Amino acid sequence: MSTPKVIDIHVHIGGPGDSGSGCRMSNEFIFSPAFGGMLISLRATPFDVKDEKIKEIILNAIDASEKVDYAVLLALDRVYKNGRCIESESHLVVPNDYAINIANINKRVLFGASVHPYRKKKEMIDEIKRCIDNGAVLFKW
Repeated sequence: MSTPKVIDIHVHIGGPGDSGSGCRMSNEFIFSPAFGGMLISLRATPFDVKDEKIKEIILNAIDASEKVDYAVLLALDRVYKNGRCIESESHLVVPNDYAINIANINKRVLFGASVHPYRKKKEMIDEIKRCIDNGAVLFKW
């Protein structure tokens, strides 16, 4: 019998989108307690808030972990109401493609998809199928 694997199913990533990642952090997010908590947990400074630096810190922590075998990296969809994207309420955005790409380059990262349930129905179903086809191990609604 093989040893059970330990999987952290809730790892967030984000960034300002400076690398073309599609990530987004609103000014409201940057001036929130959540942003401060992110800096503390990353052991980072505001100057470290760049897509590649955040990704490096998180992947180094995952790779260095001796207690966790895999980590599910969570995407975070934009906010939708009645099928329409509400950009002004989308304070932290992490596209599914960004999380997919990271999972594809790191064997210890699993893809956690995010598809807002208030997208237009066909768009939502198509994105769910696309995420499943790209290896989503869970969906965060």
